[in-house]
Amino acid sequence: MKIAILSRNSKLYSTRRLVEAAKNRGHEVRVIDALRCYMNIAAHNPQIHYRGGSARRF
Repeated sequence: MKIAILSRNSKLYSTRRLVEAAKNRGHEVRVIDALRCYMNIAAHNPQIHYRGGSARRF
């Protein structure tokens, strides 16, 4: 499973633990700065954009 973790800093203890736990279970993990993304939450077509582009792979 591909997982995106919204966090301001990938070096924070809690973020590192989440990444470590996910990787130990075989997941692909990416930490995304929450201030650089936005979400369009619609009933039929929710979207996540990161740094101006679509983040479809998560």
